Formats: sequence, structure tokens, C-alpha cells
Amino acid sequence: ILASLAQKFNIKFMPTIGIIHQMQPEITLERLKNSLINLNCFNLTALMSITSLTGSGLLAIALHYKLIDADKAWLAAHVDEDYSAKIWGIDEEAKLRRDKRRIEFNAAIKLNNLS
Repeated sequence: ILASLAQKFNIKFMPTIGIIHQMQPEITLERLKNSLINLNCFNLTALMSITSLTGSGLLAIALHYKLIDADKAWLAAHVDEDYSAKIWGIDEEAKLRRDKRRIEFNAAIKLNNLS
């Protein structure tokens, strides 16, 4: 995702490991912000939902610009959860919650694709 976004918007990311915040170059932030400026309210609403459901604004932008498809974005957003399920087994409550969130995600994708 980062490589696709970097190529699309001619930007660079400063990666990090762990949970410590890494400041990103101003030009990167500016170009990503500019990628959203001319979107209509339907697109922005959809991207807000996608960001909330995936935990990633970058995945939302990549989806909007068709740099990734919905299934790959959903899998990328849940890589930690899927890894834990392989190790410890599936939590049925978490699976039910995830299934409901996927329905919301699919609706947001449809809304984004309408315009």
C-alpha cells in the first residue's frame, strides 16, 4: 500500500517499527491532503467510514484511487487479528463483530464507487 501510494502521489513515507509515532515529510502530508480536497460529500463520507472500519486512512485513499481492491484492503486491515486467530483460535464474538463490520465496509465501498 505504501509503495503504491508513494508512486501514485510521488511521495515518501518514513516507516517505523512498533508503536512510536514517526513524523512524515510535510510534502507527503500535503499531497495526501490534496488527494481528498476535490472529493464530493459521498466520497468523503465513504472514506471516513472505511478509515474507521479499517483503522487506516491510507487504505481508504488507496481504495478510492483503485490502488487496492476491497478484499485485499480488508485483509490488510485485519492481519494482526488473523494471525492471532491462527495461533489462539477464532473468538466467535469477535468474528460476529467483524462480519457485521464487513457489511458496513461493503456499503461504504459501494457509496464511494457511486461517484
